[in-house]
Amino acid sequence: MRKHLLASAVAMALGIGGTAAADDSTATINQTDAESTSATITQTGNNGTNPNTATINQTLLSDSNATVLQNNTSGDNALVNQTGSDHNASITQDDSWFVSATINQSGTAATATIEQSDWSDDSVAIINQNGAGDPITASITQTTESQLSTAMIDQLGLSSGGATIVQSLASGDWAAIDQTGEEQTATITQDDSLWADASISQAGVNGMATVDQVAMSDGSLASITQDGIGTLNDASILQQGASDSSATIIQNLASGDTASIFQTGEWHVATINQDDVWFSDATISQSGDTSTATIDQLNLSDGAVATVDQNGSLLGAEITQRNSSFSALAEVSQIGSANVAVIDQDGAARSVVDISQSGTGNSADVVQTAVWNEAYLTQGGEGNIAEVAQSGTYGLVTVTQLGAYDSAYVTQSGGTLNTAIVFQQ
Repeated sequence: MRKHLLASAVAMALGIGGTAAADDSTATINQTDAESTSATITQTGNNGTNPNTATINQTLLSDSNATVLQNNTSGDNALVNQTGSDHNASITQDDSWFVSATINQSGTAATATIEQSDWSDDSVAIINQNGAGDPITASITQTTESQLSTAMIDQLGLSSGGATIVQSLASGDWAAIDQTGEEQTATITQDDSLWADASISQAGVNGMATVDQVAMSDGSLASITQDGIGTLNDASILQQGASDSSATIIQNLASGDTASIFQTGEWHVATINQDDVWFSDATISQSGDTSTATIDQLNLSDGAVATVDQNGSLLGAEITQRNSSFSALAEVSQIGSANVAVIDQDGAARSVVDISQSGTGNSADVVQTAVWNEAYLTQGGEGNIAEVAQSGTYGLVTVTQLGAYDSAYVTQSGGTLNTAIVFQQ
């Protein structure tokens, strides 16, 4: 027989709270217009055919606490709604699968935590926070065989917000964080993950976004977008044991932004695009196998730094720092196998290109326009070929080729006092 429990409290004084406990039940607690309130719902066990449902509504409160505990459950649902200030909400679903947990908070100074542990297969965890005040934090943890689970955090219009998602032993999991406001911090960690996907979107200034996909990150994907008029944003993606890999970072209208991607092992692909940037820094590091890397820092990319470091196999790499890329630096280091590196700093003045390639396929291509530019190319054994074109004055090109098929073409046009040095061994 299905049990039904409804607890409703209208809190007009300090310290009013409610507690409910049941199996195969529906439990609801309503609290309205008070201070220092608390509510707890505990539900244990169900047979999977009559899932438990727990709901806590706390409205126009300050200093409120809401806790939902569901243990050894299948298909359970937990919901916490809070409005006001100084909230704390926690949902724990232990030894649970096919469960869902949602926390909605509106107001100031809120903390939300969802934990789904021990066989949290096909589970969903969602946190929505809307407001201001310090601190506002959200945390979702899905651990131990969290296959095909979903974790989402949405923080709107906050300052100094923090969001963290942790998924371990994750297979086919999806995690997403969406933040707007100032000084936001977002971190997604997917540990021992197979076919996991992670996405972070931030709009505002002084944001920090990090995605870590570690250990067996087979077929992993990661994407970070920091959009809008942003300054001093920091984005990083770590894929360790990266297998099928992929990683994308996009930062728009960025000043002083930093973006980095680190990948080890297998198929790779990495893209960083910082649009309309100045004094921004982008780094891609790839080790062992099929590789490919692209960095675009477009339009007003003054003072931009782009670095690609690749170690082993088919490699690739392409750096473009466009138009008014005054005092820009582009570096590519490639060790072993098919190589290839293309760098185009268009409209670059007082900019530097440095390409180092070791062993096999080689190739390299550099184009720089404007004045006082420098290009340094070093190629070790085999296919070689290096093409450099500079237009403007006071240009310097140095090409060093250490054996095999060689070739080198240097074109300096449209100016005076240019220097070109080619050394072939």
